[in-house]
Amino acid sequence: MLNLIPLPYESRGAKRPIVTWSLIAVNFIVFLYFYLQGPYVFNKAIEELGMIPYYILRGEKLYTLITAMFMHGGWAHIIGNMIYLYVFGCPLEARLGKAKFLAFYIVCGLLAAFMHIGIEAVFAEPMIVYNPYGRPIIIDPLLIPCVGASGAISGLLGGYLNFFPRSQLQVLTFFFLFPFVFSLPASVFIIIWFLYQLWMGLIAIAGNYFAGVAYWAHIGGFIAGWLITLPASRFARKRARVMYYRGRIWYEIPVE
Repeated sequence: MLNLIPLPYESRGAKRPIVTWSLIAVNFIVFLYFYLQGPYVFNKAIEELGMIPYYILRGEKLYTLITAMFMHGGWAHIIGNMIYLYVFGCPLEARLGKAKFLAFYIVCGLLAAFMHIGIEAVFAEPMIVYNPYGRPIIIDPLLIPCVGASGAISGLLGGYLNFFPRSQLQVLTFFFLFPFVFSLPASVFIIIWFLYQLWMGLIAIAGNYFAGVAYWAHIGGFIAGWLITLPASRFARKRARVMYYRGRIWYEIPVE
C-alpha cells in the first residue's frame, strides 16, 4: 500500500463510535485467537475461513464472504487495516448512525469480494511459483484465499470522500527513514489512494502479476461505498446550503 498513513485523531463528537470500536476489537480477537495457536492453526484458519473464489463461483462456502472480512495475514496487515478503519469509520458512523454504518460496512465488503471474484474469474491465469527447493509449482489464482477487512474499509473511503471531502487529515510518511507528518485534504489523500489501487490493479491484470494484495477488492469496495453514499451526501450538502441561506436571510431582516 502507499507509504502514506492517516493518523488517528481524537473525536470530540457527542456520539461514541461503538460499532467502529467493536469491529476493531473483533478483528483483533479473531486474529489473536488463531495467531497465538501457532503457524499450522493460523494457516489452516486462513484456508478454511478465507474467501476462495473457486468455491464461491460453485456456490460453496458462501459463509467465507463474511468470515474473510475478519481474517488477516499478519501484524502489518491487521494494524494497517485497523488504523484506516478507525480514521475513516468514526466520522462515518457518526453521520450514518450505528445500524446503517454496520450495514454499509458489510455491504461494501461483500461487493468488494464480488469485484475480486469477477476479475479473477475473467483475467487470472495459472501462475508458476518455485518452492524453497527450486521446484516449479502451478497455482490457480482462483484457489488463493482472500482475507482482510480492506475491501469493506475501502468502501468507507468512498463514503468519506462524499461526506467529508474538505476535511484535513494528518498523514504520516517517511523521508529517508525519518518520520514526517503533514496535513492533507481528505479528497486529495483518497484520490491518490484510489489511483494507486487502480494502477496496481491494471498492472496485475496486464502482467498476470500476483502481489499478495487484492487491489480489485479495494477498487470494488471504494466504488460501492462512493455510489451508495452519493445520494445521501448530496442531500446533506443541499440541506446545509438551504439552512445557511435561510439563516442569512433571517438575520438580514431589518428590525425597526
